[in-house]
Amino acid sequence: MSEEINQLIFQTTQMNNKNYMRHPELLHIIPPRASWTPVDEAIYGVKDLFEVEVEEANRLRLNAVKLSFNHHYHHNRFYNSLCEQRGIRPEDIETIDDLFKIPLISQRVFKQYPEPKLFIPWLRGIGSDTISYPNIRGSSYLEIINELNKYGIKILFSSGTTGKSSMVPRDYRALIREAHYRVSYWRLLCYYPNMIYFGLGLDPRKLHPNWSIAHGLGGDIAVMHDKDQIYHTLDIKTNPDLIKTVMGLEKGRTQIEKIDKNETSKKPIELLDELLEKRSKGLLHGPPYMINNFLEEIEVTGKDFHLGNDWFVQTGGGGWLGLTEKRLYERIERVLGIPDVNCRDIYGMAENTFAFPSCEGHYYHIPHTVIQPFILDDNLEVMSYGESGRWAFIDPAPTAYPGYVISEDKVKLLEHCPVCDRLGPVVSPPVARMPGHEEAGCSTMMRKLMEEEVAKA
Repeated sequence: MSEEINQLIFQTTQMNNKNYMRHPELLHIIPPRASWTPVDEAIYGVKDLFEVEVEEANRLRLNAVKLSFNHHYHHNRFYNSLCEQRGIRPEDIETIDDLFKIPLISQRVFKQYPEPKLFIPWLRGIGSDTISYPNIRGSSYLEIINELNKYGIKILFSSGTTGKSSMVPRDYRALIREAHYRVSYWRLLCYYPNMIYFGLGLDPRKLHPNWSIAHGLGGDIAVMHDKDQIYHTLDIKTNPDLIKTVMGLEKGRTQIEKIDKNETSKKPIELLDELLEKRSKGLLHGPPYMINNFLEEIEVTGKDFHLGNDWFVQTGGGGWLGLTEKRLYERIERVLGIPDVNCRDIYGMAENTFAFPSCEGHYYHIPHTVIQPFILDDNLEVMSYGESGRWAFIDPAPTAYPGYVISEDKVKLLEHCPVCDRLGPVVSPPVARMPGHEEAGCSTMMRKLMEEEVAKA
């Protein structure tokens, strides 16, 4: 890891510790332009990643992917072998249409890690050799992950709702790129200063920082809000047993045994009442099922809320459980008085550096200067815009692993948003699972872990 990146990490850490950052424009530190690669240009070189003309975005994305593909082709033995089998080399990629030739890898690759004593060799096997993995020994994945954090290597893990968590290595260069991206991300989600953050459920700052459900959101909450602006309806801290469960290593224990709990003394309705006396602007955040339960509780009590245009709702993590976005958003507007256009969702996964925020029309926007999206049919052939199929993408931001992934999600990809005037392709809701993977998603895992606790809080 270069001295320049070390210094950026130090500066970012110091700013976070001193609590200086209170607005998304201050979430990031941009490396010196002289050090930029084409990937950096595609991320740092534009004012807003969702407002770039298509022709310019294509140029930036092509150059970024060419550099990334060349990097992993020459520095990743596993991926090089795959490319040689397919007969594809870096010199074959010259135009945007050539991006369709780049070999993609299954999301399942990141779930096929061995026992802890072989975990570091496995990381070296799937990773690029420009990342130097130290010789760390540990009796558990969690021990090894915690040690790797000290070396500037972050192993993100997903919720593992398909039976086993994904393990995805992120070097700090990719993490800094991701942090900068979230400036555009939060702008699209309509974040603004001095908002109350009212979270239904767990405080992501108290989850393990490598758990993808907490990785981005937990840090952003702490950075963008003062302590007296942040409120959560449940105060629950994860323990090692919960992490083992999330990572697919432990089954059969009850939800109560899996978490340390210290519930807030106030019901969510009482807490919201008190908050409205202090401030008039806010962000209500939570998984779809918890927001729906909260609305049901308000309806039962007959409480009358009219939060209005100064409040937004943000949900995410899947787990819609038969709800549709339209049905939930209509209920939010009826019960809370928050307009439909202020309800937002996100779509992302641990294998992708960038989560996709939804606009006022509820379409998920893809940062097209950097991400190349695909929809694949049952034979893994590329389909056209407007068709539904298996979601896949090329993400050139990671240097630790090839971010060229075929997912287990089923989506429809549109060439542009049919509602707002932002540029670039969008994923059309709803996001579904491919057959055999229906019960998945961070929100679904959290529901399973918390459903007993929510009833008691």
